[in-house]
Amino acid sequence: MRLAESMLDRKRFEHCVGAARTAAAICRRFGHDEDAAYLAGLAHDLCKRLPPAEQFSLARSFAGPLPEVVFENLRLPHGPAAAVYLEREGLSSDPAVLEAVAYHTVGKAGMGPVALAVYIADKIEPSRRDWAQGVRELLSAGAFDGSGGLGRLATATLETMLDEISASGRAVAATTLVLYNSLTGKSVSEWPVR
Repeated sequence: MRLAESMLDRKRFEHCVGAARTAAAICRRFGHDEDAAYLAGLAHDLCKRLPPAEQFSLARSFAGPLPEVVFENLRLPHGPAAAVYLEREGLSSDPAVLEAVAYHTVGKAGMGPVALAVYIADKIEPSRRDWAQGVRELLSAGAFDGSGGLGRLATATLETMLDEISASGRAVAATTLVLYNSLTGKSVSEWPVR
């Protein structure tokens, strides 16, 4: 926790703590590894304040597939950069943690439960976004409990987020649509990778 606090500004650190708590609660609710979710949630933005060149350099050494957009958008390399940083510094070699941190912005078809929980938590943690209030209320009320609940929660989060993005006139990232389609069983065209 001290490392995250030292590498992030106060607002970003508070967001990471909120994401960690939310991701752990989601994993606890659906029977997945809450400790891994907490660590990944806490570390997901760890490299956000590094200089862009350093973020890109770290991201380029990430072992998993990454969409080209990660290397075209200054807001995206911090995820895979943080995954590489965690492993290089000996802070985690857990594949579930590294996957969650690396893909928390772009998503990926077939993400594991910890990665999916962190992806969701990044979007809906309480201090983050007003548009997510309805999803938080449904989660709290148990609307997603039962078999397949994590997938239904992710789908509801994405649908609400897509509505918000569309209403604001912004373009929806292709990687977001790939994740949404993979969760809903629609045609999945994986993103082109480097």
